[in-house]
Order: sequence, then structure tokens, then C-alpha cells
Amino acid sequence: NDTSVICGGVPMSERSKEKRNLILKCAEQVFRTKGFSNVTMKDIIDECNISRGGIYLYFSSVDEIFTEVIKQYHKSHTEKVTYELNSTKDFFKAIDQYFEDLKYNLLNIDDSLKLAMIEFFAAHKDDQDKEFFEIAVNGLKQPIMEIVFFGKEHGIFPYELTNELVELVVFWFIGLEEIMLSAHLSNAILEKQIQIMKNLILTGKIL
Repeated sequence: NDTSVICGGVPMSERSKEKRNLILKCAEQVFRTKGFSNVTMKDIIDECNISRGGIYLYFSSVDEIFTEVIKQYHKSHTEKVTYELNSTKDFFKAIDQYFEDLKYNLLNIDDSLKLAMIEFFAAHKDDQDKEFFEIAVNGLKQPIMEIVFFGKEHGIFPYELTNELVELVVFWFIGLEEIMLSAHLSNAILEKQIQIMKNLILTGKIL
């Protein structure tokens, strides 16, 4: 049996799945380079080097492609964290790696999807877009939530307000992203911010 995922209610073959994933990979690079507002289907078609008809077999619009790119991005990040946790069984190493990844993303903000996200949500205000915003935020929350729950299960993370702390980390990170996109904090300030947040998670104290 060659089917593996469902697209539009129709089973998708492995070859079709690979083509769809290729489109998303190419589109992600376009969004990283151009943001969201300036991207057209032609940009994505040219990046993928496929026919216009070929891309419309999988996606009907730039909006649809973008939302799938974001979902895939968060899914792969969560899977990476989960794999590392299952491999090392080390809560403290997972925390260190999580914040190293955040630092890397902040220092490389110009090559990220952040500008595209800002432009997308600035242009989309209806209920369906609000639902996607919640999906995007939950995607950001999931990796640190995986780590925190691992810590709770092993008696390392003692706090009761788990979801609240995770939301604090995520909204703190979103704020730093927006600052870095426009102002570029020094490495020293960024490192201090990360140490403060990491210490809050590990000890419940700011310093």
C-alpha cells in the first residue's frame, strides 16, 4: 500500500507526499527571504522549479502554503526536542539546548520566518486567522512544554503553574524576536536575558 497521508480527503502516495514536502521546503526559503507580503505563487513555483499546474495539485494559495509551512516548522522543532529528550533522558541538558536554539534563532532573526509571520497576521484578522494564530502559539509552546513535563514526571520541575510558565517563556521569546528584528540587541544583553529566563525555570527566581 503506497498511501500514507490524507490530502483534501484523498489518500496521498509517498511520491506525492515527497512532492508536497518539497514545495513546503522551497516555500519556507522564499518566506525567509522575502517575508510574506511580497510573495506570490510564481515566486514559490520558480523556487520549486515545477509547473503552475503541479503546485495547484497540492495548494490553492500562498496563504495555504504559508500556514502549512509554519505548522511543519513547529512540528519538526517539537520532534527534535522529543527525540533529544528520549535519547538523553537529561532535563538540564534539554533546557540548555532549548535556550541555545532560541539564542541561535534570535541571532539569525533576519534569516527566519519572523517577518513573514508579522506580515501575515497584520493582514489577516478574521476568525479563521485567529484560530491559526492559536495554532502558531501552541506550536511555539510545545517544545518547552515537552521539556517541562519531562521534568515534572521525573520530580525535577516542581512548579504547579506549568502552562503559565510556558506561556511566559513563549511570549518573552516573541517579544525578543520583534526587538531583534528591528534593533538587534548586543550579544551580552541577549545572553543576560536568556540566563534570567533559564534561571527562572530552574529555580523559580529571576537572579
